[in-house]
This record gives sequence, structure tokens and C-alpha cells, in this order.
Amino acid sequence: MPSISRGRGWLLTTAVVVPTTALVLGSAATASAAPVSAPEATVVAAKYKNNGKFKVKAPNFGQHSSEVKPGTGSGSLRFTSPTWREVQPTQNGPYDWTGFDATVNKARSWGYSSNMMHAFYGTPSWAGSNVKQPLVEIPPNSRSASAPTNMDYWRDYVTAVVKRYKGKIKYYQTWNEATSPQFYQGTPKQMATMTKILYQVVRKYDKKAKVVSASAQTHRKSWYQAFMPKYLKALKKAKWPVNAIAGHFYPNGNGGPNQRLKQIDMFNKTLDKYKVPSKVDRMDTEVNYDLRGPGSPGAPNGRITGNKAATYVARTFLDGWRRGLQNQYWFMWTSSYNFFPGIQMYQDSQPGVKAYNNLVSWTKGGKFNSCSTKGKLVTCNFKKGKSFKVMFTQKGKAKVRLSGKTSVCPVSTGQCKKTKGTLKVTTLPVRVG
Repeated sequence: MPSISRGRGWLLTTAVVVPTTALVLGSAATASAAPVSAPEATVVAAKYKNNGKFKVKAPNFGQHSSEVKPGTGSGSLRFTSPTWREVQPTQNGPYDWTGFDATVNKARSWGYSSNMMHAFYGTPSWAGSNVKQPLVEIPPNSRSASAPTNMDYWRDYVTAVVKRYKGKIKYYQTWNEATSPQFYQGTPKQMATMTKILYQVVRKYDKKAKVVSASAQTHRKSWYQAFMPKYLKALKKAKWPVNAIAGHFYPNGNGGPNQRLKQIDMFNKTLDKYKVPSKVDRMDTEVNYDLRGPGSPGAPNGRITGNKAATYVARTFLDGWRRGLQNQYWFMWTSSYNFFPGIQMYQDSQPGVKAYNNLVSWTKGGKFNSCSTKGKLVTCNFKKGKSFKVMFTQKGKAKVRLSGKTSVCPVSTGQCKKTKGTLKVTTLPVRVG
């Protein structure tokens, strides 16, 4: 895998040549890869202060798609295209809303109504300046990763967007992956200023919409540490002009859910250090596993399949909830095999899709109370009409003594079986009760 581009570079190379009239939902660009990680160790679960006690709603299950309606029970859709530079290629010319309108209208036709998130990025050449790594930005030598030279340029653009899509877009994300030189090479302080401006605009023109911070990648600690503390410090000074703070928790290399937990814990520790108010939500706006570039093995079913795929997908949402990330966006649903994500989602019969939809069926409309960890065993408590648990181990197996005949349903199939005596719990999440 390349050291800088984890996929969006390749995906965006394709997207860039598509006219702006073409529909581009989901991310046309994504996180950056790191070397393959060592085997995971068991993670000791830290109890985050906001762990638990929220009603699970459809938007808690997020999704990306750039082609077709997702076959998951997702309730929110995130997209990054079209970019600022595509909508406003010249300073004095008219805005080109063709692609943006198509994106929003298509998402609405898929049933997402106003539950969608748009992430900004891609500074127009005329609004930016030369950057230190021009060959890395997308497209190269385009100034797209620059902060705007005049913040009024940014204010004017986001004002036009928010006014046009009032009541249609619920979340505006300040910038996509501001930790990556592919997308941003300005300063954290400049990004905080952009966040504050966006917040001011949204509060003025669409009070029901919300502002999400620029997303921060966590798989490369050096990138994260160079950006996130300074960004949070500047946001704190500005009195937190944001409704949610987002990270991207793609694990390093071929890391799985346990590695992702470590990255979430690092993120939460940073936010706690800078005393982010409890009213500010925490999100994961992109996630998948074992991301790779063109020519990588995996066709047609993906590099992570079977019960392992089901485990990873279900744990993604469960782990996020037990760490205080209520809204999480899976990357991505496609029309056919795509080299980039390790877990494929393009058919209802795929294990990751089944696990996603079974978890939606079990939990949507119910209440998530909390998760607890005892040794290897993790137990998450829900109530939907009646109380039930979702159990799994972070590694290996654990034995649970059942009280009488109890319904046990693996997330991989959703098929329940009455069980009594001792239940052997594995890494595959199961519903108990």
C-alpha cells in the first residue's frame, strides 16, 4: 500500500474526470494508509462518560454511497462531492449547482430526506495559495489543500450552500480529513476560523442544521497530533462553535475493531483534555477495514469475509456507542466490487450487510443503556419493549450461564435459537434475550 494515498486519491482520480452533472455521493476521497499493523491485543475497555442511555434512531446508522441506493437500514448519508472548486471554479462566475443538486435530490429519492451530511473540501485555485506539498494535494498543483487566502471567500461560499439547501442537509462538516496533506495544508487555527464562520452562517440561515468539525484521521498519530490539539485549542478559544467533533477511525493496516478502539480512546482522551463540552457530540464519519489500492486482492467478496466481516461491522457500531460515538458512517455501499474497502457492501446477502441490518432491526427504536466489560466478555444492554443484551468477546471465548431457556441470535444470521445452560460467547456478537 502507498504511504500517502489510502484510496481517495485513486477514487478521486476517477471522480475528477466525471462532469459535475454526474452524481457523486459518498466520499470521492478517503483516508491515508499506514503500514500493516501487528496482531491485535485485547483492549481494556475504558468507560467513557457519555457511554449509554440514548434512544437508537435510524440516523445513528450512517452510510456512504456514490452510485446506488444502499441496501442497509442506514438513516443518514454522508457525501463530500461536489467540492468547493467544482461548484465555484471562478471567483466572479456563477455557481455551478448541477452536481450538488443532483446529489441532494438523489439522496432524497433514496429516502434520506434531510438526514444527510455534506463535508466541504477542495479550495478553488483562485481562492487559495501555493502549498508546501503540491504534488500530494488533489488534484496536484491545484491549491485545493490550501486554506482560503481571504476568509470572506469561504463565508460567501458556505452562505450560498446553506441558503440553497436549507431544510435538506442536516449536517455541514467543515472539511474532510484536515489531518491529511491530500486535503488540507493550512493551519489548525485557520481551520478553526473556517469552522466558526460556518457555524455563524448555519445559525443565521438554517437553525435546524448542525455543524460538524473538520474530520481528523487517527490511524497516523503524527498527523493527528500535529493538527488536533491545536485545532481544539482554537475552537475552545472561540467558545466551541460546533455541534459535533468528528474523527475517522480506520484502523492501521489490517487492524480490526480492537485497534479501532485504541484510536477512539486516543481521540476521547484528547477531547477530554481540552474540556470539550458534553453538549458537543462525537462522531465517526468514515470507517471500514483493511483498505488498499488498485490491483489489491479481494475480488469479488472482499478481503474480510464471513463471520469476520459480520463481527467487524456489528462491533463498529457497538464499540462506537460504548465510547460515546452515537453517529457512525460506514464507508461504503457500491454497485459492484471495489478494490478499496476490505469489507464489501453491494449485495444484501453479504455478511457485513446482514450484520448491519440485523443490528438495525434489533436496536432501532430501542434504548442503548451501556456496555460493561468483564475479562474478555463485553455485554451491551438494550431495551426495546423488553430488555436484551448483545454479547461478544474482544478476543477468544467466554462462558455465560443462562437463566432458563433464552433466545440467542448471532448477528451474522439473525436466526434465533432457544438455548439453556452455558453459552459460549465468541468474538461474533450475539443477541441474548
